[in-house]
Amino acid sequence: MKKVAGRIVATVGLLAMMAVGGNFTQAQKTVKPSEPVAVAQPETAQLQATANKAAARIQASAAEKTALINAVRANNTDQMRSVLLRNGFTPRQIEAIKITPKDTTGGHGAAEKISVTIRISCCPMNITITISF
Repeated sequence: MKKVAGRIVATVGLLAMMAVGGNFTQAQKTVKPSEPVAVAQPETAQLQATANKAAARIQASAAEKTALINAVRANNTDQMRSVLLRNGFTPRQIEAIKITPKDTTGGHGAAEKISVTIRISCCPMNITITISF
């Protein structure tokens, strides 16, 4: 008899825990996500698409590529912004974004052999311009 009562108590306890867990997960699903997260994801994806197009245009133009390489090596964010604006970004897109240059060439190498990569990261918004072999 004690065994049966113990099993009944354990079963009722298990069912109660399952009901509480189900209510908890349902409550988490109905909570409205915070506004910045909902807005940041599409904006980041759109900016990355623009960055990919800009990188391709810069890679295709010897003059733009040289200008960006020189700006990255000199750590001149104004020149980097200028190159980005000429190659597809709008002033509104990059007005409040931090630009981080990254030179993995060691400061030397011909522009023809260097590739340009532009990556967007979120929260806070950041553009990383990498030049590499």
